[in-house]
Amino acid sequence: MRDPFIDQSKGILIFLVVFGHFLERLIGWGTEESRTLLSSIYAIHMPAFIFISGMLFKNKNILEKVSYFLSLLIPFQLFYLLLNYVLTGHWSSTWWYQPYWILWYLLGMIFWALLLPLVLKSRYPLFIAVSAAMLIGFSPINNYILSIGRVFTFFPFFVLGHLYGQTWFQWLKQYPKTRLLGLVTLIAIALVFYAVPISSGWLYGSYSYSQLNQHGLMALGTRLILMVISVVGCVALFALTPRFKFSPLVQLGQNTLAVYLLHGFVVILIAQLIKLTGTIEFNLLLCLLLSVVTCFVLQQNLLSRMIEKLSQLLRLQKSG
Repeated sequence: MRDPFIDQSKGILIFLVVFGHFLERLIGWGTEESRTLLSSIYAIHMPAFIFISGMLFKNKNILEKVSYFLSLLIPFQLFYLLLNYVLTGHWSSTWWYQPYWILWYLLGMIFWALLLPLVLKSRYPLFIAVSAAMLIGFSPINNYILSIGRVFTFFPFFVLGHLYGQTWFQWLKQYPKTRLLGLVTLIAIALVFYAVPISSGWLYGSYSYSQLNQHGLMALGTRLILMVISVVGCVALFALTPRFKFSPLVQLGQNTLAVYLLHGFVVILIAQLIKLTGTIEFNLLLCLLLSVVTCFVLQQNLLSRMIEKLSQLLRLQKSG
C-alpha cells in the first residue's frame, strides 16, 4: 500500500525539479533572486529525491532493476538527442557515454543499484559513500563521462535513505510540530545562499575540484559543508510535507517518473519559443505558472502507463 506522505514528498520534489529547470532555462543564474532560488532548490531537490529512491530501494533482483532503468535510458536518450538535432542541427558526439541533461538520474540509479549491495557488506557503508563523494572531486578525468561525478557525489544520499529513511519519515509523521522548524530552516538555507554566492557547478555535482578552481582541504570542506546543508534541507523539506491522505500532490508524487522524463521536452521547447524581457518578479511568476501547468499535464496516469509499456516492450525484446 502506498504511503501518501511519501507520495506528497515526491510531488513537492518533482515540482521543484520542473520549477528549477524553467528558472534555469528562462531566467538563468544572473540575478540575485534567481540565483538564490536556484541554489536553494538545487541543494535540496535531487539529494532529497535520491534519498527517497534509496529508502524505497529493495536490495534484491538487482539485474532486473538495471534492465528497467536501461529500458528507459536508451529510448529517452535517443528522443532527446533527436529533438536537439531538430532544433540545432547538431548531433552530440558524446551521446554514447554522456546522458543527455536530465537523464543522468537513470544512469545514477543503475550505478547505485550495483554499488549499494557492495557497500552494505562493509561495517561503515555511509562512511564509504561519503568518502567516495569527497574523493571523486580529485578525479583527473572529465566527471561528466558516464555521469561519474554525480553518481558518487549523490551516492551518500542514496545510502542514507536506504539505511535511515523509513526511521526519519516515521519520526516526522509522529511530530507534526516540526513543520515550523522545517520552514525556518529552509528560509535560513536560502539566506545563506543569498549571502554567500556559490558556483552552480558545486550544486550540479558534475565537476572536479580543479574545474571548480578549488583545491585540497578547501575543496573537501566546501563539498562537506554543502552535503550537510543538503541533508538538513532534505529533512526540513520532508517536515513541511502535508499530512493529508488526499491532495493534488498525491497523484503528482505517484507519477514522478513520467513528469521527470517528459518535462525536459516542454522546458526545451518553451525556452526556444519565448525570451523573457519582463521584470524579475513577472518572470519568476511566469516560471511558477509554467511549472504548475506542466506538472498538471504530465502527471496524467495515461502518460505513466505509456512509458511503462515502452519499458516492458524493450525488456521483452532484449530477453528475446
